Amino acid sequence: TMIFGSMVAGATSEGGASVAFPVMTLVFDISPKIAKQFSFLIQSVGMTAAAFTILFMRVQVEWKSIIYCTIGGIAGVIYGLREIAPELTPPYAKMYFVVIWGSFAASLFFLNRIYGRKVYIVLDPPHLPEIWHSADLVTNKFLALLLNWKALILLAAGFLGGIFTSISGSGIDICSFSVLTLLFRISEKTATPTSVVLMAINTVIATIYTKFHPDEGFHELVWEFFVVCAPIVVIGAPLGSIIGSIVHRLVLASFIYVTDAVQLAGALYVVRPWTTEKCHNRPDKPGRPSPDCRPLHLCWTSALIFVSGLVAFYIFQAAGEKLIIRNNRIEQQSEANKTDQPAWSIDGSTDVERPHSPPAGGTVSINDNSNQQSKYDLVDEEE
Repeated sequence: TMIFGSMVAGATSEGGASVAFPVMTLVFDISPKIAKQFSFLIQSVGMTAAAFTILFMRVQVEWKSIIYCTIGGIAGVIYGLREIAPELTPPYAKMYFVVIWGSFAASLFFLNRIYGRKVYIVLDPPHLPEIWHSADLVTNKFLALLLNWKALILLAAGFLGGIFTSISGSGIDICSFSVLTLLFRISEKTATPTSVVLMAINTVIATIYTKFHPDEGFHELVWEFFVVCAPIVVIGAPLGSIIGSIVHRLVLASFIYVTDAVQLAGALYVVRPWTTEKCHNRPDKPGRPSPDCRPLHLCWTSALIFVSGLVAFYIFQAAGEKLIIRNNRIEQQSEANKTDQPAWSIDGSTDVERPHSPPAGGTVSINDNSNQQSKYDLVDEEE
């Protein structure tokens, strides 16, 4: 399980918990709390190794997403561990995990059916800073570091992802990935390694909090599982990162479709949320389910979360289309401004012919007449 899970964690936007948590809770019927703690501990090793590999290989990541989502994620995971995760019973934790991830996989599937869609490599291309600064809410450059609606969305995504992480051991990666790909239209080739680095940071924070908080602490079984799996993930996760940097983005997306579909089907088969089979018995009345077992409530809340996720991701997708139009106008205006500016020679004359500016997303002509595309250029159509 962890051989496959660690490679998925390094190669896709889904952390190792996306495999470990459902297998441990649905197949082996291990407590979600133990599975979550194991996910924290094992990802703090495996995802960190994968993140090191990504940074060492200089794979393109989105640093603004890493910074803002990390800030929000720290607050979210601590809040979730204190206030939300302790209130969820095992059936709720299992079902909520799979429906959240299932709704994202469905949205990503429909998005990728739009062929030739325009995507970006980074949020803030250095050669076109107007794209990022167009979202500034104030003119002061220091206040704009926070009062920027794109930054605020990343902060919110990090906070929500941190809460998801506190429930199942993984979540900030999928929130960051969904915002980057669906709303900001960042290529999966950038969003995927970005989510790996984010998940590594978030799980390290969650591990430290769980270890030293007086109300938490790792279960003895967690350490036993960790000793067995740690040597595997420190190799599998970096290997997955290398594979992810080579294969096509649609291959990475296919991993998400398959794993999330299997998880959702497996949860429905194992948990059977419409029955009381997985409910804990009342200590005072053996054979009777505990008062916290409410199959009808679990079913309709799980369905609501799944539908709400689809709606939210659809809104992201629709907003992304409008953002593309807005960015196109910014690019055209930038090119028009460059065209209107005269080229000055050293002696102050203006009779020097200015080279034609390359179209945004195109290639830059170098003196040796070779065409080289900058890694910050905009990608107009994916192969």
